[in-house]
Order: sequence, then C-alpha cells, then structure tokens
Amino acid sequence: MVCQGETRQNSDWQLVHVSNEEETFNDRKHSDLINLMPEVYKQAPWIEVEAKHKEEAIANLREWWLDN
Repeated sequence: MVCQGETRQNSDWQLVHVSNEEETFNDRKHSDLINLMPEVYKQAPWIEVEAKHKEEAIANLREWWLDN
C-alpha cells in the first residue's frame, strides 16, 4: 500500500478489490459473504467488494473487520 501511494499523484483514489471463492481456492464463483480480508486493506481509501450478498457482506465487514 505504501509503494502504491508513492507512485500515484493522488493516493486518495486508490482502489483495492476483494472477493472470496465460493468453495475452493481459484473457484470462479463468488462467495455469499467475505470471510477473509487482508489487514493491509484497512489503509485503502476504497474497497471494491465482490460477493453474492454484497450489501450484507459490506455490513459484516464494517462490523467485524473494520472496527477491529
């Protein structure tokens, strides 16, 4: 995340993407929710969430991941 901020003129627009597989690693189907999240993403101003139940996934991330 630090390197990315050093190479962009405006790091406020940095975007990261997260999706978890439905069943196994490299499964192309998205999971219902996000269960694994890199800690370093807490430094990113924008996170793009790919999940079948996107709104619920975002609410859960705010509750268990962002606040910890």
